[in-house]
Amino acid sequence: AATADAALRRPLRLLSLRQQQQQREQARQEAISKLREKTETDYQQQLNQLLNWQGTGPRAYTTGPSHLPVAVQHNWTSSTAASYSNSSSTQAQSIAAAEGKQSVSSDADVAPTQLTSEALGALQDINEVFKQQLGQPLPQKALRGERSGFLSCLAAPAVAERIRSWVACCSSSSYVAQLMLREPCLLGIEPQVLLNTLEGLNQGLGLTPQECVAYVLRHVVLIGLDAEELRFRVEGVQNALGIEWEEAVKLASASPGLLMLTPGHLQERMAAVAQLLPDRAPRLARAVCSSPFLISKSPRALARAIQNLAAALDISPWAAARMASGQPSILNSNAEQLKHRLQRLQTLASASRRWQRQLAAMNPAALARCLVCPDTTLDRLALLTDAGAAGSSKLPLIQLILTRPAVYFEELLDDAKARQQQRSQEVAGAAEATGSKGSVAGQQLRDVSGASSESSSSSKSAAQHRSRVNSLNGNNRSSRNTGAMATKDNLKDRVKAALAALKINGQQSVATAKARG
Repeated sequence: AATADAALRRPLRLLSLRQQQQQREQARQEAISKLREKTETDYQQQLNQLLNWQGTGPRAYTTGPSHLPVAVQHNWTSSTAASYSNSSSTQAQSIAAAEGKQSVSSDADVAPTQLTSEALGALQDINEVFKQQLGQPLPQKALRGERSGFLSCLAAPAVAERIRSWVACCSSSSYVAQLMLREPCLLGIEPQVLLNTLEGLNQGLGLTPQECVAYVLRHVVLIGLDAEELRFRVEGVQNALGIEWEEAVKLASASPGLLMLTPGHLQERMAAVAQLLPDRAPRLARAVCSSPFLISKSPRALARAIQNLAAALDISPWAAARMASGQPSILNSNAEQLKHRLQRLQTLASASRRWQRQLAAMNPAALARCLVCPDTTLDRLALLTDAGAAGSSKLPLIQLILTRPAVYFEELLDDAKARQQQRSQEVAGAAEATGSKGSVAGQQLRDVSGASSESSSSSKSAAQHRSRVNSLNGNNRSSRNTGAMATKDNLKDRVKAALAALKINGQQSVATAKARG
């Protein structure tokens, strides 16, 4: 009875364990879902706060505009700042229209300026001197913002003399013209400042003299930094990010704007970037070294980029942050271009179920690396599809196909084409073998049909011959039967006659015997 009861309870106990396992799995899924929702909600709150981020400490080393050369920042005074008021640029635009020239360059960081009549007259005189000395008018950026206020404080004769000293120092009027067109405020700086900066770059960043000349032309904001101040600012970047000196030098060379920011402000930006990219927080310094824009840009700009990325790809901001953590350069890409690129990638992956599964299971970092690839790189999937290798088990994952070097893909495509050619040859050989077998079978079938027709005709002739033989045999047999029957009748007659004679002889012998007895 106890054994029977145990046997009856066993299925119930197994079913209860199965139900408990299902309940635990369901509870686990619900917990993961709630944790994901909480994570996304918390990150959305952080993102909203960083959209209005403001640093607490001093931002730059000087009070002057950080987009102007360091020498101009050092000479920036309250009287210079008060020489203009931020309003509109109607009169400045009238000067450019009077010149009939296109703007050489523009600066989006400065506001338009309403110039006074005295400042306008000073700028017109400086423009005439600039055209006489360098053969070109002042760029449009010189007529607005802080630059217009700085240049309007200069006298035209002093500007003419300074341009001649710049040409004599650089031994090239074309190089001076390039410098002045990129930054007109250099008209108020002595050329010796440029020489000190070139020497500091050579000692501090380890650049050759030729590299220093080209580097200053690209980053005119550094003009005014001597060797000592340059080293001090690089050390500030090193301490703020917690990196080695060599890494700090590379970072400052790649993004000179960091040298304008104080170490305290850099640390505040690092903390904000760690909130924006939580997956990168443990290795944030390495990410900043490889992508300097993460710290050279304001955290507000990075937060807007993540928000735009999430809206373009129709994903949550948390998912967009994970993509940016795996591939920070995606924040510098156009959101609409990324959207079209994702749609094209989905279309190309639809050529194979294997590719579709790989794309669906791809983590955000790998997807980001695929989306930042050029449009021509996505053509690799189309080439593999044309080669008949879409979704082949011999191919690597989609992210490896798109992110590996071109040489690696060429080898991959050659192998796929070779396999396709081999398959085509095998199919052609099989078809040829099938055709030859069919022709042999047809010939055999024709031979068999011919043999059967011949056998049928021979069987017909044999049947006819047998019928003739049988008829002849029947006639002979009937004649023999007739003769045999006639012979048998004669034999019967002779036997009857012999018996009759024997009977007569017997009777005579009996009579004789009786007579004798």
